[in-house]
Amino acid sequence: MTAADSRPSADPATRAIAIFCAGFIAVLLVSGYLEHEVLRLHLAQSLIYLAIAALCYRQNKLGYGIGLAISAEWNAYNLFSSGFIAAGFRQLSLLLREGRISNAGHLVGALGGIDHFALIACLIWGYAKLPSKRFRDVFILLGSAFLVTAYFLAIVAWLWPQFIPRLKAKLLH
Repeated sequence: MTAADSRPSADPATRAIAIFCAGFIAVLLVSGYLEHEVLRLHLAQSLIYLAIAALCYRQNKLGYGIGLAISAEWNAYNLFSSGFIAAGFRQLSLLLREGRISNAGHLVGALGGIDHFALIACLIWGYAKLPSKRFRDVFILLGSAFLVTAYFLAIVAWLWPQFIPRLKAKLLH
């Protein structure tokens, strides 16, 4: 890590990253309130977003890698495997058309997907503005992706182990 990697930054990209991290923490908390069995998992998952905001504020490249990885993984799983984001958009459509929703928990999926897409854009914007980009950053970004994936799988195994068979079934088919 260089001196530039630890210098605090409050530029617009960094502020936007913090806002979207806070937004996703809110999504996690609302989801945990609506579905109590995932609350402990979501509290532990919130730590990822606190770390992203803090690391990006310090212009630490691990923050950008962690943020890109967890956002892309969450959106990919919930777009292509679980259908959670699509279910959320169906609820959003129902709310806009009829002024009601049938499943508030699903509405959170749309909000989470939108938040993650915005967070990805802000992370790319923030990383692009860093003054000290090097080829070796690829290894930092890949390493951070590995770390956040390992952390997420560990907290799922520890705090919500009943999800593991469903995750295996979705990923193996």
